[in-house]
Amino acid sequence: MSRFLRAARAFFALAVPYFRSQERWHAWALLIGVVAAEIALVYLAVVTNQWHRRFFNALEARDWITVRFELVIFGAIVAGYVVTGMGMFWVGQHFQIRWRRWMTEQFVAKWMAEGRHYRVRFVDPGVDNIHLRIANDIGLFIQRTYEIGSGLVGVIVMFASFAVILIGLSSTTPMPLFGIDLAFPGYLLVIALAYAGLGTLFAHLVGRRLIHLNFQQQRREADLRYATARVTDHSEQVALLKAEAVERNEIGRRFGALVGNWVILAAVQSRLTGFIYGYGQISTVFPTLVVTPAYLLGAIPLGVLMQTASAFQRVENSVAFIINYYGKIAEWKAAMDRVWQMDAALRSVDRADLDHAAIVVEREARPDVAMHGVVLRREDGKAIVTVPDLTLAAGDRLLVNGASGSGKSTLFRALSGNWPFGEGRIRVPQGARLLTLPARP
Repeated sequence: MSRFLRAARAFFALAVPYFRSQERWHAWALLIGVVAAEIALVYLAVVTNQWHRRFFNALEARDWITVRFELVIFGAIVAGYVVTGMGMFWVGQHFQIRWRRWMTEQFVAKWMAEGRHYRVRFVDPGVDNIHLRIANDIGLFIQRTYEIGSGLVGVIVMFASFAVILIGLSSTTPMPLFGIDLAFPGYLLVIALAYAGLGTLFAHLVGRRLIHLNFQQQRREADLRYATARVTDHSEQVALLKAEAVERNEIGRRFGALVGNWVILAAVQSRLTGFIYGYGQISTVFPTLVVTPAYLLGAIPLGVLMQTASAFQRVENSVAFIINYYGKIAEWKAAMDRVWQMDAALRSVDRADLDHAAIVVEREARPDVAMHGVVLRREDGKAIVTVPDLTLAAGDRLLVNGASGSGKSTLFRALSGNWPFGEGRIRVPQGARLLTLPARP
């Protein structure tokens, strides 16, 4: 339960801000459009279920006039599906586009400001490849959220609608087995729930490792893209140093890790896929078998048999939602975890209570730069150097020299506000612009 609550908290923390932002009116309008389309599709499914009863009863009675009329009705139903499906796709795509644009802009603005893109490496080194999390994981999180969310709305409405139909059919459809009528009120609904619940349990047991494996796969993919992009950005240095073999080995190592995780992921996914295919095939026959004895005894006509089988499948598919969406749920959870980790890391950069992070940079209406009691430390708290107290007036110059690793670059990082580890106070003129040249241009 605690894992579920953590996942729910992470999801709402990532999703709710969009619906409270300046985009909220567009967001809610598009979301309502998606829900309305899902309800319309369920309504069409109910109409189709009723059509099955009338059509197959007409076939059994060889009533050609009614058959032709029902075919016209079926054409209208198909047209309704076409229009509703197209509308839902359009609304859904625009919903995802606007949400992703807003969320990407928010994370880019947070990441590329006040040196967070640099400082986050020291605050939370475990959060790797933030740029690729923004480029890929946000999109995957939104896409899977839309697919799972819209599907969940559909199955809830579907279940409620067809559960009523099944309860009604249970009262008119006997279940004769071994010379005894085993029917009881709502028995068709109970059988559908039991069948889908058992299938869901087996699906979870087979595919429960997918969430962790998908998380690792996204990470390995990002590592590989980073390695190839880094070589591209530093192609001149690689060529001048004849370092192709080194970089090739590094790319090969990262790709090997990707393939290793992929093999395990494929094995687990294959078992789950096999179960889903088998379950799906059985599901096409099982509902018919449940009411076949009643049909063979002449207790129900063919139309009721087909209507019952169709309603049974709809209820069973609704309850078996997790089986059909298990792979997508695993991808969604992995992408959400990566985005949530990134968000937590960026927020932690600004926290004042970081361990060993007590260097305060103040801006005052004075023309000088001053340092008092500044001690530079590593991320683990180990001291690098103690900086003498000093004050630099406008026009003063200062040469800082020392051996490699003595803290020269770290001092300038602290002056720029990008190195929080240590203690002491740094004062810079209010409104001043600090220019620091990095060691590696």
